[in-house]
Amino acid sequence: MICIITLKNCQKVQNSFMKRNIFFLFFLIFFTNCFALQNKNNFVDISSSVGVMFGRASEYVYLDYENYQGIENYNEKLSQLDYEYAVPCLNLKIESRLFKYLHLGFDISTAIPMKCGIMQDYDWLNKEYPSHQWANELTNYSKHENYLDYYFDCKLNIGPHINILNKVSLIPLVGFGFDIIQFSAYNGSYKYYPEYLVQHHGPYTPISLESYEFDSSGKDIIYSQYSSDGKGNPSVHFNIGLKYLIKFIPRVFISGSCLFYPFYSVSSFDYHISRNIDFLSVVNKSFKFDGNLRIVYKLNNVLSLGLDGKFSVIPEKCGVTYTKIHSEKNYSFAHNTQSRIARISGQVSFVLGLSF
Repeated sequence: MICIITLKNCQKVQNSFMKRNIFFLFFLIFFTNCFALQNKNNFVDISSSVGVMFGRASEYVYLDYENYQGIENYNEKLSQLDYEYAVPCLNLKIESRLFKYLHLGFDISTAIPMKCGIMQDYDWLNKEYPSHQWANELTNYSKHENYLDYYFDCKLNIGPHINILNKVSLIPLVGFGFDIIQFSAYNGSYKYYPEYLVQHHGPYTPISLESYEFDSSGKDIIYSQYSSDGKGNPSVHFNIGLKYLIKFIPRVFISGSCLFYPFYSVSSFDYHISRNIDFLSVVNKSFKFDGNLRIVYKLNNVLSLGLDGKFSVIPEKCGVTYTKIHSEKNYSFAHNTQSRIARISGQVSFVLGLSF
């Protein structure tokens, strides 16, 4: 029996979600900061930064482990796709202190769409023959030019501002966040098992022994990862964390934050253009960790300059995969496989800040 689910077009849902919610967040922050400036006990810090974002987004497909238990030294990984990237990034941070002791912070990051690195695709098609001598040998490999289509990461947090000896401040945080990143892979260079052009059902000759090689031109794959509601639709997620401020040296301010998303769901949309197939992977029981460190020097009471560093980790966790022909509306559950999604990224940027 085939399990069928009905989902809207992933890209249309993503675009609609971003436009609607980013507009709402900007409106909320603008209204709050206008209110904050009406009281002399309140203040607003606005900072922008420009730098470089780098990292890797990965998708894995495993054969259902239960079907292969008891086979010694058997690695059940069937496929792996790695999207590596390094691109210029832009950040905006707005922080308010309301009624002297209540912190409100908004942080948004984006990046410049451009060629950003390489995408590599690995396949081990002999995994379906676990007892064969070639079971763990690579049968397919391709390398592509990787382009960033878009990237957004938004956070909204609130918490009490706690002063310690006037030199250190701690701010326990709660809030919400959303993130999405999309790539397009172009101009592939392929190495496939030599039986690729004939009807052959395996086992397949490893490319380390012999391979059929060819190139493609144009767009091959569209791939996105985003925080989701556990059903493949984009969604915000709850976070908790801690922010700290240190002021031991005159005019020098050190700040940082750690945010943890304990109930994080992440999904990926994968459109293989030449095969005309969509894959939707959904991972429900995951988590996300964001960290930030910033050092600024205040030139005067209004203007400051500094450096900012960020990192983010989504660990590899198991999920499920659905698939369909690109023109169809209904997804079918992919039996005998499990998907896994992971991403690690970092940023280094220069900061220009304004205080009111």
